[in-house]
Amino acid sequence: MSESLLPTLPPSGLLGADVQLASGVSNLGDEATLLFAERETEKVGGAPLPDAPVQEPLRPELEAQLAHVRGLLRDEFATVGEGEACLTCSFQAEDVLLLHLAMELRPGIPVLFLDTGYHFRETYDYRDRLTAEWHLHLTNLLPRLTVQEQESAFGLLYQTDPNKCCGLRKVEPLFEAVSKYRMWLTGLRREQARSRTALKEIDDFLLPGGVVVRKLSPFADWSTRDVWQLCAYFGIPLLPLYDAGYTSIGCEPCTTLPTDPNDPRSGRWAGKKVECGIHIQAGPAGGGDHATEST
Repeated sequence: MSESLLPTLPPSGLLGADVQLASGVSNLGDEATLLFAERETEKVGGAPLPDAPVQEPLRPELEAQLAHVRGLLRDEFATVGEGEACLTCSFQAEDVLLLHLAMELRPGIPVLFLDTGYHFRETYDYRDRLTAEWHLHLTNLLPRLTVQEQESAFGLLYQTDPNKCCGLRKVEPLFEAVSKYRMWLTGLRREQARSRTALKEIDDFLLPGGVVVRKLSPFADWSTRDVWQLCAYFGIPLLPLYDAGYTSIGCEPCTTLPTDPNDPRSGRWAGKKVECGIHIQAGPAGGGDHATEST
């Protein structure tokens, strides 16, 4: 079996002590290898491997959280037709876990990726790997200007005016794409940043031009530990940049290792800003400012 195809598991330090291993399996890498082998065997028509490990039950709190998210997705999907809900994915852990759960109910859900042209090579490789292995219905959202055209016209905006750079390469293409859907799924969590403490699980999001889309953030009150343990539980491969110490991953020129161990987004934009703008509403129906953000 090719080593490159084996599931990538999160660093052991991020899992927590209560991730339990299946009986007879010495470590999570062995478990993931066996689970992968079982899936591959079933794909070609074979029976499940007799020695495949059995998943141990989740801790009750996390099991309840998972049941809540699955119930929320089931109920919300029942209100929109096929092709009317989309999921934005930066291919960080939260988004990939949400994608896994959403695809249980809607395998062909449209997946929107903001291809800014500035992402890490590892992000592009990981995106391509998951797209192929999970058979994703992926759309790469491109800015109106290529990287070369933008830099020719404005120079290195990520250095001189990161707000304008994000506006051109993230906000404009995303809002244009999301306006075509009735429902928008995100992996946002309140714990990610102080600017997200008001995040709602379900929100009516007003886009420029007056279009309102129903926005779901099912992991709003989840912790990083919750997300990583569920990824390990499902054997979900994760972006290899986490192994290098990154905790919040965006465009390469604007992402460094965290400078504050208590702030996972402290490695973004070199302290010039804290958010990119793609989750700030144009203006809520009830009036006043409303800002909830993501990567």
